[in-house]
Amino acid sequence: MDDAGPLFRWPSKGRVGRTIPKERLYAEARITSRVKQRFVEDLQRVTWAYKIGEQALPLKPCDSMTEFQIFEVELKADDVADQVLKTIDGAVPSPVIFELIRNRAGHAEIQVAAARKELGQRGPKLSSYFRSHWGPGDAVRSDLPAALDLGGLYDGVLAALLPLSARPGEDLSEAIGRMTRVAQLEREIGALERRLRNERQLNRKVALRRALKTKQAELEQQR
Repeated sequence: MDDAGPLFRWPSKGRVGRTIPKERLYAEARITSRVKQRFVEDLQRVTWAYKIGEQALPLKPCDSMTEFQIFEVELKADDVADQVLKTIDGAVPSPVIFELIRNRAGHAEIQVAAARKELGQRGPKLSSYFRSHWGPGDAVRSDLPAALDLGGLYDGVLAALLPLSARPGEDLSEAIGRMTRVAQLEREIGALERRLRNERQLNRKVALRRALKTKQAELEQQR
């Protein structure tokens, strides 16, 4: 059995194991018919697997965190769009860690996905979604990250999902902001490279190369 990365062993005291109807998750959300269709086509079942709070672990809540949830999402398809996860996140008043499960050639595979969720008076604020690689469904789970309170535990779980390590003195919000910028720069660099390949005018090629070099230099700094 291989290690599936940030796949943690959740406390048995926090086990819920309750199926949530898909319709309930998007009933009050302002989403397009296309996103609703994605719920139908991509999702087989959504299970509220664990509630991680004081009853599950001997950790105190903090101002920003009293509990977070673990949702198991069984997929019909090979993947699920971030917009579907965002809709589910928006229907739950506390942060959610998703464990996505798919079947490939008769074998279960699992991926962990989450966005940092900050609660406020105007509703939740979500970062970009970060995901682990797909691993075997029977992968060995790791012990939970060391933490002083529930907020620290939640941040530790999210930090394990980030594609790059946090820099010394960098908190989780800053690290997520940097990862988001890295992803944006990678998209912009890809677009510039495509334009450069297709451009025939020399003066435009020179401008595109200059812009590409600038973006690549910033990407190296952010990494």
